[in-house]
Amino acid sequence: MEQTKIFSIIIPFKNWSEDLDECLGHLRQQTFDAYEVILLPDAKIQLPDVFKDLPIAIFPTGPINPALKRDLGAEKSMGRYLAFIDD
Repeated sequence: MEQTKIFSIIIPFKNWSEDLDECLGHLRQQTFDAYEVILLPDAKIQLPDVFKDLPIAIFPTGPINPALKRDLGAEKSMGRYLAFIDD
C-alpha cells in the first residue's frame, strides 16, 4: 500500500534551471518522506537521472502563466497540504 502523501510540493517553471537543481537537491536531504513533488514545465522534459529517486511527477503545461500552472498542480496533487515553490 502506498504511503499517504502529507505535502505536495508544486513547482511551476518554463525551462529546467540551476535553481531547480538546487531546490530538488535540498528536498533530497529531507528526512521526512511523506511528500510528492509536482513539476510543471512548459514543455515535456526528461527528469535527470540524479533525481529519479525522488517522488516526482511531471506535467507539461504549455506556455501558460504561473497561476494556471499552480492550479493544475493543485488538481494533480495527492497531498493534504500544498507548498508552492517557484523556481
